[in-house]
Amino acid sequence: LLFNIAPSCSEYCATDFSKDALDQLKRTIEGLDIELPQVKLLERRADDLAGLSEGSYDTIILNSVVQYFPDQEYLLKVLRGALKLLKPGGNIYIGDVRSLQLLDEFHTSVELRRASESDSCSVLMERVEERIDREKELVIAPEFFESLRETLNHITGVEITLKKGRHFNELTK
Repeated sequence: LLFNIAPSCSEYCATDFSKDALDQLKRTIEGLDIELPQVKLLERRADDLAGLSEGSYDTIILNSVVQYFPDQEYLLKVLRGALKLLKPGGNIYIGDVRSLQLLDEFHTSVELRRASESDSCSVLMERVEERIDREKELVIAPEFFESLRETLNHITGVEITLKKGRHFNELTK
């Protein structure tokens, strides 16, 4: 996202708790033919907003990270903090969230691809249940986002869209 968005921004602040990821990003930026002096890279957790000015950002993007949050309470904490950083009329985009409503179907599709002709329906159902029980990533029902207008007063609208893509994976299925 940085390389698509940052060139047209007056300021671009990216955070990640992984030093390795940030170091790789820094090396990539240094190897570019263009300069990006407006880019600031900060090593921190998503809920650490120290030093970031309230009301100074017009857009905040949480992309491909929410599924690694420990739970919905942590996500709410991050969103509360993000709302403080937003300018009036600003937007928060949350991308690559897996749907709780589709978790059964997703794991069923995985197990069907792995199944042999001799596997019974009960064996397949058992495997699906095991996969769901072992699920470590945060999956969220769309209603969670719709309820944010009531939970977080500053949210005026929520739009939920399906991820489109050319590849079949847990986000496009």
